[in-house]
Amino acid sequence: DGTCAWTADFALVYASGNRIEAAMGGSNVKVGKTVEPGEQIEINVNLRAPQTYGVFQGFWRMHDDQNQAFGEVIWVGIQVPDPNPPTATPAPPVAVATPIPQPPTSSLNPNLRADSAYIAANQCTTLRWDVDNIRAVYLIDGGNQQGVGGHDAR
Repeated sequence: DGTCAWTADFALVYASGNRIEAAMGGSNVKVGKTVEPGEQIEINVNLRAPQTYGVFQGFWRMHDDQNQAFGEVIWVGIQVPDPNPPTATPAPPVAVATPIPQPPTSSLNPNLRADSAYIAANQCTTLRWDVDNIRAVYLIDGGNQQGVGGHDAR
């Protein structure tokens, strides 16, 4: 319902968008002919979805033959789905009662002994052990942990 004619150089022009890809490959489109007041025309813009996923919104406006914007803003929106959607969060594990193992009924008698009752600095002795029916016994020597078992000496 304008009051002046549009020349062939009037155009629908991409103005802005929420992301750089929001133009969606579209180019400015000239009217291409004189349009009289009250006359209607159809303007087509070829758009294509961006290759990246997300929400895109592009804004377009008419421009006169002096490149001055006028009229209402026209917008186009698209949502491109994520090609690798997040996987569903697994349900939390369910607690299951597990019976506590009972110690063996046989007697647990580790026998640890040294050949010397008193050891002076820089003196050595032999350690002896008898270990039966025990899951693990360790000797710690200067920070090194050594597993021992059975009947042995060091």
